[in-house]
Amino acid sequence: MFALSFIGCFLFAWVVAHVVLGRFLFRDRTKPWEQFEDMMNEGCQTTLLSIASGLIGAITTTILFIWWLRR
Repeated sequence: MFALSFIGCFLFAWVVAHVVLGRFLFRDRTKPWEQFEDMMNEGCQTTLLSIASGLIGAITTTILFIWWLRR
């Protein structure tokens, strides 16, 4: 149950970070579902976005998971 909650929090945080970074940091104004498809063709920008999203997702997940364990 703990692992499932941790994975769920991570996936949610990763998707939110990916969409937010893609739309505001890289000024991509496409719809979120089109954004993922377009980024597969962009190489370096996709790699940087994935790394940044992963880090934000991991940090957010850790914070949420610790908060969830303490309550």
